[in-house]
Amino acid sequence: MEVKGKQPRYVTVDPSLCAHSRNGKVGCTRCLDVCPSSSIKPAEDHVEVDPSTCSGHGSCSAVCPTSAIIYAAPAADTLFERMRVLLATFLRSGGVGPQLLLHDGLYGGGMIQALARLDRGLPAAVLPFAVHQVTAIGLDHLLTAFAHGAGRVMLLVGPPQGGEQDSLAGTVRLAEDILGGLGYGGDRVVILAAPDPTALDRTLHRPVLPAVARPATYQVLGRRRETLARALDHLHAEASAAVDVLPLAAGSPFGGIILDGPKCTLCLSCVGVCPTGAIGSSKDKPLLSFQESSCIQCDLCRVTCPENAIALAPRLLFGAPWRQRRVLKEEQPFACIRCGKPFGTAAMIAKMIERLGNHPMFQGPGRLDLLKMCDNCRALAQIEGPDKQGE
Repeated sequence: MEVKGKQPRYVTVDPSLCAHSRNGKVGCTRCLDVCPSSSIKPAEDHVEVDPSTCSGHGSCSAVCPTSAIIYAAPAADTLFERMRVLLATFLRSGGVGPQLLLHDGLYGGGMIQALARLDRGLPAAVLPFAVHQVTAIGLDHLLTAFAHGAGRVMLLVGPPQGGEQDSLAGTVRLAEDILGGLGYGGDRVVILAAPDPTALDRTLHRPVLPAVARPATYQVLGRRRETLARALDHLHAEASAAVDVLPLAAGSPFGGIILDGPKCTLCLSCVGVCPTGAIGSSKDKPLLSFQESSCIQCDLCRVTCPENAIALAPRLLFGAPWRQRRVLKEEQPFACIRCGKPFGTAAMIAKMIERLGNHPMFQGPGRLDLLKMCDNCRALAQIEGPDKQGE
């Protein structure tokens, strides 16, 4: 981790990836909602972390869907590589259904040492895996562990303080929903909060669950979205219930959008605020396109749309359709009634006429025709006067 003076900097922030807000409209607030020390504050379109008050829980990094906030202790690729090697070594030596026990060095390490001294120690299939903070574990860590052969992931945490484990519980619920929806069953991800070594010993001795038939062997590289995509692809390919669409709870970082076509005027406001490029347009013709694999359900498109034409659809879409860009709406451009130059769309012009039809500025013969002209022709028509408008 980076150290500034006496205070370590646990997380780094990339403002260019942050989906917090655009044009005064608030979108993603996941990191703000989970920070137990209130060290994260809005800073224009992104957020910033105050290193003087940040105590390194890492919940902000765990829930950030774009990798705008990254936990720096240690680097993510180092953690994933350790996990991959540990699971592969266990399976290669003949082990079955490894149970990955994630723990911190202080509380978790102390509890494991106490088990060794006072009780039976760890079961043979339980593999201890030290991390800086268990609360910094995100969905990408959990799903990657299962893709690489873990039968269960257990998260050893200390006594909760001030809701600092709430985000971890939410991540576990999402992981369980995904794994259960793919047919892997429940009890795959467990939070262990046993108050003493004896109680912990009882909870550790659970029936071993089988891992995926063919554990993944790939090395994890790239940002969180790429990491999640590779893990999901593998788990879906090995799943007993190979569903194409898996509904998720509201607030999940995966999903699509539902466009009300008749309401949409192709004003492209949603395109301008989408922080991940999930919503796109074309230089050649008026259209709105969407790529679901890039959508993080930040809600900026919905709150920005002036026609209330967008709704979110939290879900997981598997296979090629998840990555393919599809057209949601397409229209022919509207031609200026004076020069014939294409501009806007028929739906947009109709909406403008509907809203401005009773405005004093557009009363009188031919005044509404100004809305059917391009910028240049509109200016010329106003200079020439009403007699030549529409010519």
